[in-house]
Amino acid sequence: MNLLSKVTITNKIEIAKKVLLIEFKREFDFIPGQIIGITNKPDLPPRLYSICSSPTNQTISILFNVKTEGELTPPLAQMSKGDNIWITNPQGKFTFNNEPAWWIATGTGVAPFFSMFTNGKNL
Repeated sequence: MNLLSKVTITNKIEIAKKVLLIEFKREFDFIPGQIIGITNKPDLPPRLYSICSSPTNQTISILFNVKTEGELTPPLAQMSKGDNIWITNPQGKFTFNNEPAWWIATGTGVAPFFSMFTNGKNL
């Protein structure tokens, strides 16, 4: 896993019951469809989440469902603007390459497709 970088949450929105979007300042480039590891404490292993924003945005958005039994999503849901989280560099090869494709997703599984769609370059 990549080294961790500390970032500060700049926004948190509950878009549906137990479905949240957090944002932090974008300080790296990524390809739509990539993931990052996130943890709420630098000594805990990060969990992987799809980036849910366009690479042209000033912020990185992460969409997640709060899982009651989850190790990260309950504390992540309790965090507020100004709190810190730790992230890895972007990784992964689930990216759109302008070939014909069907995009099928449910719940927060829509995050990488949202990133691809809002990017606009690949459409």
